[in-house]
Amino acid sequence: MDLQKYLGYVLEDVIPFFEEQNIQYEIYELLTPKGEKIGEEKRIVKIEEGQTVKIFISYF
Repeated sequence: MDLQKYLGYVLEDVIPFFEEQNIQYEIYELLTPKGEKIGEEKRIVKIEEGQTVKIFISYF
């Protein structure tokens, strides 16, 4: 399944689809180099597909 099309999407919009499709996933938060969150909105910036999908998010 090509999940790369979800790059840039808001995390909360994509999670229901993953759960509906029974896709196992892990979420990793990426912060600024100073360890800060830039904003409150969580967007997908990277997806690694494997047995468990790794979703990397950043705050905007």
